[in-house]
Amino acid sequence: MPVNSFIDYPMSWKPDRSELKRPVYLSLAAKLEEDILSGALTPGTKLPPQRELADFLDINFTTVTRAYRICEQKGLLYGKTGSGTFVTDTASPDPDSSALRGGHLIDLATLSSFEGCHAMIRSSAKKTAGRNYFPKLLNEADPAGMLHHRQAALQWAEPFGVRAEEEDPVIVSGKRTGLLTILTALFEPGDRIAVDEFTDPVFLDLAEMLRLHPVPVQGDPDGMLPDALERSCRQEEIKGVCLSPTCSDPAAAYIPHQRKQELAEVIENNHLCLVESDDYAFLAAGILPDYECPLSMMVPDQSVYLCGTSMALAPGLGVAYAFPGSAVRERFLKTLARMNGQAPSLNAEIACELITSGWADVIMEEKKELLAERNRIFDDLFPEMPAGRFPGFFRRLPLPPESLLGGMEGQRCEGFLQTAGIRVCHSDRFRVRKDDSSASLSERFLRISLSSATTPRLKAGLQILKRELTR
Repeated sequence: MPVNSFIDYPMSWKPDRSELKRPVYLSLAAKLEEDILSGALTPGTKLPPQRELADFLDINFTTVTRAYRICEQKGLLYGKTGSGTFVTDTASPDPDSSALRGGHLIDLATLSSFEGCHAMIRSSAKKTAGRNYFPKLLNEADPAGMLHHRQAALQWAEPFGVRAEEEDPVIVSGKRTGLLTILTALFEPGDRIAVDEFTDPVFLDLAEMLRLHPVPVQGDPDGMLPDALERSCRQEEIKGVCLSPTCSDPAAAYIPHQRKQELAEVIENNHLCLVESDDYAFLAAGILPDYECPLSMMVPDQSVYLCGTSMALAPGLGVAYAFPGSAVRERFLKTLARMNGQAPSLNAEIACELITSGWADVIMEEKKELLAERNRIFDDLFPEMPAGRFPGFFRRLPLPPESLLGGMEGQRCEGFLQTAGIRVCHSDRFRVRKDDSSASLSERFLRISLSSATTPRLKAGLQILKRELTR
């Protein structure tokens, strides 16, 4: 049926065909989700029949079917046999969602893991609740984790190049708890730990709490420089190094395999303990030809590899998998038991179900497609910026020294952009030595989250940012 015949035809939802991008089914699903969460489509609304909507948009019937299915998996729609497809009663706008948080401000600061994907975990949680051993999952967690949970951890980490046995993985209660356990077990107050010049705020917070001294080491777009690490080891009494090789926060640096080998040699020669935290391996492993394995696999005895599920699946799961090396394993396990830092068995069971059923792969693939779309939007607005090695959750946006924003210190820059309607994170937040008077203006940048705002709000926020950068 030609589109024109629908001009006066009553339909509950008429998306604009010109706004749909390839792949069309994902774009249509995103538009449907946006209209539901914004309140444009209210709970109980009956959607147009799939074939009717396909005719209206002049697209394939299966494209609409796939879009509806995605929204059903997210808990936004439900089908009633013989009656049609409806918006669920629980799909009303969420006042706590990142898309609405902060009032009118567009959030380009929070690193969200795409809240819309979290509903896809519902079926795994329901299946877990129906297990005959469910009451056992509510007991205090086994310090080492249940056997099938450890097997799921191996299945999770194997694609990332982790080589381990069934008894090796330790299931901890999220990235922060995992890092806290590692740092407490491996280091003493006053110890110096080598890190990137701009580094993960979670690590900085924990280091301050434990009275550890982060030592910034020079890097380049491929991450920490081995020669610079060697120099720091000679000049200062470095005890360890903490890195996120797949995607460092906030600089978004990716460490290729050759650089990992060079760093491993320095780490081994100087008897350093390696702390490797990796929430983003799923974006690079099996995709980039120079990704082979974690850095920890090159210094297996004196390292702990920590791979979280917060960005790949959902932060609310509170599950991360630690792989402590033989030289540090006993200390790590004793500290974990003392801190009661193991993941709750119920959470570990849901993560296990997601991994073994294949739903984790489905969620990760959808996030990769969403990230590809968000990164294209960024690249279209900032074509002069180098593309990342893979579409990530955030981008690094340098501040030209000659610009108005480039001449501002971090807090003032963030405040200025808030008055323009957007929230961002300035590099000053992540600088290891915040009182470093030698820091040049050319080092200043913004970390721009691509996952916290809806697609239209992201476009609007990036347009505001582009306008302000030209001042």
